[in-house]
Amino acid sequence: MAEFDKKRFQVFDTDLNYLMTRKGVAGPQTENTVKIGPPWSVAFLRSSDMIVIHGDLFSRKMSLITNDGQFIKKFSGHVIDPGSLFVKTDRDGHVIVCDEGDREIKVLSSDGAKLLQSFSAPGCNAVPSCVFYHRDKFFVSYWEIHHVKVFDGEGKFLFNIGSEGSGKGQLMYPRSLVVDAFDNLIVCDSGNKRLQMFTQDGTFLSSFGQEIQTPWSMTICFNGDLLVTDYGKHCIYTLR
Repeated sequence: MAEFDKKRFQVFDTDLNYLMTRKGVAGPQTENTVKIGPPWSVAFLRSSDMIVIHGDLFSRKMSLITNDGQFIKKFSGHVIDPGSLFVKTDRDGHVIVCDEGDREIKVLSSDGAKLLQSFSAPGCNAVPSCVFYHRDKFFVSYWEIHHVKVFDGEGKFLFNIGSEGSGKGQLMYPRSLVVDAFDNLIVCDSGNKRLQMFTQDGTFLSSFGQEIQTPWSMTICFNGDLLVTDYGKHCIYTLR
């Protein structure tokens, strides 16, 4: 869990038991180590090592930390200004990054050495906020234009989900998104202080989570529970 204001991230196990906190500098200082700035996004690789996006706005970097938090180094040089990331759960373990520097979605090899894909929506100059990959599709939220764009596995734009507003199926400043065990897309509709559920073709299903003040990021647990961070209340909700 990334805590931007406190300039640290915390690690919990799959039962949500606290494991450790990391901030500042991790590991011995060598020419390969870097300081951890305010964290924006954290994800685990298949190796159980972690990638952390950290730093001040417009000067963020991606760094790799071993699973015990004792060593840190630069992850990839292919990204200009990373905003958020997603790690595929298949055997390739590719890392998908929303690059705010050139406003593209970038797919990296699991070690960050190779840039495998780079794409954006035609005619769109908005910054991609968050990305989720599922069954050969990329689902990407766009905070400033209030909708989710869907791309195929080759990065070709397919269609939009949602539109600006506060009605059913409309979005206001969407952030994180996930696909649940029933193949439904769930979106943090942060401006409307709720979660919204759609089919993968964009059909609105329901709104829920109105007790959450500012839904910001989400993840699906192994048991199917949905964890949602509330930026306004500084807490995490577990939804079943």
